[in-house]
Amino acid sequence: MKRFFSLLALPLLAAGLASCSTDDSHEEAPRFRPQMTENSAARSAETSSPETTAQDTTKSEKNADSSGLKMRSAKDFLAKDPEHAQLDAWGVESPDKKVRCSFNKQAEGPWCNVQFADPPLLPDPDQPQWEANMVSFNKGAGFFPSAVVEPGDTTPAKQLKAGEKVEIEGVTFEAPNSDEFTVTAKGHHFTVKDNGQYYADNFPPKPDSNGSARMGTICEQMDTKWGRKNVYVQVDGTNCTKAMQVVDSYVHHEFKPEEMNTRGFLRVDGWQCDVSAPKFLNDAEPENRLPKCLDMSGSGRVVLLDT
Repeated sequence: MKRFFSLLALPLLAAGLASCSTDDSHEEAPRFRPQMTENSAARSAETSSPETTAQDTTKSEKNADSSGLKMRSAKDFLAKDPEHAQLDAWGVESPDKKVRCSFNKQAEGPWCNVQFADPPLLPDPDQPQWEANMVSFNKGAGFFPSAVVEPGDTTPAKQLKAGEKVEIEGVTFEAPNSDEFTVTAKGHHFTVKDNGQYYADNFPPKPDSNGSARMGTICEQMDTKWGRKNVYVQVDGTNCTKAMQVVDSYVHHEFKPEEMNTRGFLRVDGWQCDVSAPKFLNDAEPENRLPKCLDMSGSGRVVLLDT
C-alpha cells in the first residue's frame, strides 16, 4: 500500500544582582537593602505608588495570561499585501513551520496547511489526493483534516514564537513550545506536536449513535483474504453498521468458478462490491486495485485499506 499512497499524494527568568560593598559604619544595614536618605525614600514612595503598581500590573496582564504565554497583538499577523489588505485577513505560522493558518472575517474559522507526520487518510473516490495536507473548520462540527490538490487562497503568515499566543476574532493560536501549536475556535481545537503528530477534540472521527460517519472514518478493522484491513468511509453519511455487515458478507463469500474472473464483483443487500482501481489510477495494474463496497442508492461507500 505504500506504493499506492505515494501515487495518491499529488502532491522563555534572567535576573542580575548587583554586588554591594559597605563600610564598617553601616554593618548593621541588611545586605542588598541600601540605606535610604529622605530624598531617596520619597522617590521610592513615588515609584511604588498604587497608581504605578496598578499600571505595571495592567501591562503584565496584557503581556501574559494565566497560561504564562506572552500575548501578541492580532495586528502583528494582519496581512498587508495588496491582495489581502482590504479583506481583514491574518496569517499565523507555528514555531516549527509545520502549520500555517489563514483566516479572515468572512470565514467561519481558519484553514491551515499542515505537514503531518502521519497524514490522516481521506479516500475520496473522486479525487487523487487521499493523504491529508490541511485542517479546515466546519461550522458546528469543529476541525477536520482535509486533502486537497490545490490549497486555494492562503494568507501570508507571520511566525508565532515559542511561548507566545494570539487571539484573532475569537480564534486563539498558542505555541507553548517550539514543538506544539494549538488552534482553538468556537469550542473546538486541534494541536500539532511531537514532530507533526495531529490531535483534536474530534479525532479520530467515530460513527455517531446511528452509525453514520464522515469520510475518513474507520468503521472497523477486519481480517480478509487480502490481509488485515481498515474499512474506511469514502462518502459522508455512510452507515458503518450496515457497511460492515455488507463487507463481512463480501469477504466471506465463496466465489463460484464462473465468478472468479469478475474482479470480485458481488451484490449484497442493495450494495455492490468489487476489487478495482480508483478511477484516477490504471485498473490494468493489479497493485492499484482495492476492495470496495458501495450502496447503490449513493448514500454509502467504503474501501478496504491496509492497517
